Amino acid sequence: MHKIKVLAAIISFLLLVNLGIIFLQSETVTAQGKDIYVDDDQLYPDEADGSLYNPFKNIQDAIEAAQDGDTIKVLAGKYQGDIVIDKAITITTESVEDVFINSSKKNAYLIDIVADSVSLEKFFLEDTTPTSHRKAVIHISSVADGVKVIDSIIAYSRNGYGILIDNSHGAVIKNSTINNTRGIYIGNSNLITIDSNRIWNCSNEPAIRITNSIGNQIVNNYIDNSTFGIYASDCSDTFIDNNRIAFNYNSGIVILSGSGNQIFNNTIDNNPINGINLGGNEGIVSANNIIKNSMGISIGGSDYIISENYIENSLNTGIYARYGSKDNTIYNNIFKNNIDYNAEEDGKNNWDNGYIGNWWDDFYGPDPANIDNIIQYNTDNVPEIYKYKKGGVCDNYPKGIYHKQPIVSNPDPADSESGIDRNPILSVEVEDPDPLLYKERLDVHFYYILNNTFNPIASNYNVESGSTASVPFSSTIKGKNAIYSYKGLGYDYIGVWYVEVEDSYTRVTSPIWIFSTMNTPINNKKPIVDMSVTAKYVVGDEVHAKVNDTINFDASSCYDSDGEIVFYKWAFPPDTSIINEIAPSHSFKKAGNYKVNLVVIDNDGSSNSLNKTVVIRSSSNRPPVAITKDYYKGYAGKAINFNGSESYDPDVGDKVTYRWNFGDGVEGGIMSVDHVYKKKGNYTVKLTVTDSEGETDSSVTYALVKEKESEGLPGFEIIIVFIAMLVVVAFKRRNKFSK
Repeated sequence: MHKIKVLAAIISFLLLVNLGIIFLQSETVTAQGKDIYVDDDQLYPDEADGSLYNPFKNIQDAIEAAQDGDTIKVLAGKYQGDIVIDKAITITTESVEDVFINSSKKNAYLIDIVADSVSLEKFFLEDTTPTSHRKAVIHISSVADGVKVIDSIIAYSRNGYGILIDNSHGAVIKNSTINNTRGIYIGNSNLITIDSNRIWNCSNEPAIRITNSIGNQIVNNYIDNSTFGIYASDCSDTFIDNNRIAFNYNSGIVILSGSGNQIFNNTIDNNPINGINLGGNEGIVSANNIIKNSMGISIGGSDYIISENYIENSLNTGIYARYGSKDNTIYNNIFKNNIDYNAEEDGKNNWDNGYIGNWWDDFYGPDPANIDNIIQYNTDNVPEIYKYKKGGVCDNYPKGIYHKQPIVSNPDPADSESGIDRNPILSVEVEDPDPLLYKERLDVHFYYILNNTFNPIASNYNVESGSTASVPFSSTIKGKNAIYSYKGLGYDYIGVWYVEVEDSYTRVTSPIWIFSTMNTPINNKKPIVDMSVTAKYVVGDEVHAKVNDTINFDASSCYDSDGEIVFYKWAFPPDTSIINEIAPSHSFKKAGNYKVNLVVIDNDGSSNSLNKTVVIRSSSNRPPVAITKDYYKGYAGKAINFNGSESYDPDVGDKVTYRWNFGDGVEGGIMSVDHVYKKKGNYTVKLTVTDSEGETDSSVTYALVKEKESEGLPGFEIIIVFIAMLVVVAFKRRNKFSK
C-alpha cells in the first residue's frame, strides 16, 4: 500500500511541472504580440475584431487597434494609402504581387512611419498624386529609428521620393524595387543600410542622395537610368560596396564633400560624364571595375588611396586629377584602352606608393628585372627610361607590356658544324618582337673567343628587324690561321663565336656557337663524353643544389678512342659559357631547372655532347618536420607498426625520405614499417626525415616491448562456466526449499 502512495505522489508532481511549463510557454507567446488581419473584402467593417475570420477592412484601422509588438497581416487586395504607422509593429503580406496600396490624395506621404522598430514587408506601392503635394511614398521620420522596408515594390511617384529618410537612424531598405520616383533621400541620418535593391528611372534626381550623414552602407544594389547613381554631400564613413551603377544620365558616384568614404568592388559603367567624381578627403577607392564612362575617375579631393581598380574604355580619360587635388596616392590600378589619355594630372598627386606603380597598356619601357638592360634599374633612384610620363603623370614604378628583347636566330655556320671554309662569312637573323609602332632597327656586334678572351670581329648597324646581319671572318699570321689553331689541326681550326644585339634599351648576348674547318674522316669514331659533379649534390641522374652553391663539374673522364680531345665547351644556362676548361666550377643565381651542356671535339673535328639536369632550389629552404607517436607497445616476437605519416615538409611540393632506427641494431627506410623485437625491453626509437635539399629533422620515441603474449591455461574458460552453472542451480534449489 505504501508503494502505491509513493507512485501516486510522483505522478502528481510530474503533472504539476508539466502544467507549469505550458503556462510559461503561453506567457512567452503572449509577450511576442498577436496577429491582426486585414482584408479589403470585409463586408461588415463595423463588426471587425482583426481576427482571421473577422478582419479589419482598412490597414489604418488595424494599426489603431494594434499594440507594440503586434503583426498586421494584410490579405490579397487593393488598399487605400495615406497611412500613418505610429506603433512598433510589423505589417506584412503573403506576396508582394497580391497586395496593392495606392493613393492620389494631396497628402505629403503615402505611408508615414513615426514609430521605432517598424517593419514593412512585401507591399506594392504606387503614388498617383498629380500635384507637387506628395513628398515621398514612404517617409521615415525623425522619431522612427530601426525601421525596415523589405521585399517591396515602389512603382511610381510623379513628384515624390520613393523613400525619404529624415533625421532617422538604423533603417534597413532591402530586396526592394524603386522605380519612376525621385529615388531614396537620406538626410541627417546615420547607420542606414541600403542592401540588394533595384533603384532606377529616377529621372530628375540621383537614385540615392545622401546629405550630412555618417556611417551609411550602400551594398549589393543595381542602380541605373537615373540622373546620378549615388550623390553624397557632407557625408563621412559611407561604405559603397558591390553595386552595379550603370547607364545614368550624368555620373555613377559623386562624393561632393566629406571624409572617410569608401568605394569598393563596384561595377560602374556607361555613365556619360564620370564613373566616379571624387571630392572630400581621406577615403578609399579600391577594386572597382570602371568601364565605358566618359571619364573613369575625376579627382578633386585630397588624401585618397585609389588602388586595384580596373579602368577601361573611357571615352575621354581613365583618371583625371583636377587642379587643386593633392596628396592622393594612385597605385596598382590597371589602365586599358582609354581613348584620349589613360591618366592626366593637373594637381599634385602621387602615381605610385613608393614601390608599386600602375599597369599601363601604353607603357613600353624596359623590364626592371631584365639583367640585359643597357641602363640598370635602381629602386632608390629610378632612371628616367623606367618611368611612365604621359599626360602630366609621373609613375616611378610602372608596369605594362614591357619592351621585348631582340631575338637572334639561324646562325651560319650552324652550331657544331664541320667542314667550314677557313674564311667563312658569319651571319645571323635578328628581329625586334615589339609591336609595329615600337619596332626599332638593331645594331649587331660579332665576336670570337680564343683562350677565354673575347675579341671583336666587326659590327652591322641599323639592321632592319627580320633581316640578316653578316661579317667575313678572316685573320691570319704569316699565311697561317695560327690565332685560331688548336694542337694537331695544322692549318685548320675550331671557331668559337657569338653576337650581341642592341636596341634602345637592351643589349642581348646570343649563345656561343662553334664550328670546325676540318672535314671529319668517314671512319672517325666520335669522342666519348662524360661528366661528373660534386658528389654531395648528386641525386640519381640529376644534380640538386641551392642558389649560390658552388658546384664542381669535371670532364676529365672524356676520351677519344682514335685520337685526342682538343676542345671543350660548357654551357651553363641562362647565359654562361666556358671554353677549354676541363673542370670548371659554377653557381646558379636563381632557383629553377637547368640543362648544363658539355660539347667535346676531337682532333679530327668530330664532336659529341652531353646534358645534365640541374635542379636549383631557393636558399630559403625550410627543413622538414619529423612526427611520431609518444610511444609504441607490443610483444616480443610480434610485429609492431611504426608510422611517420604525420611528418611533413613546409615547402610545398618538396618530398621527404624516412629512416627508422629501432634501437636494437635494425633500421628501416620507409614511411610506415613493421618491426619485430626478439626480446622484451624498453627501446629508444628514432625517426629521421630528409628533404630534397638534404635538410633533416628527427623525432625520438620509445617502444615498450613485453614478454611473449600469454596463451592462457587450456580449458580454463570451461571451468569458469561450470562453476557459474553450479552457483545458479544451488540458488534455485535454495529458493525452492525456502518456499
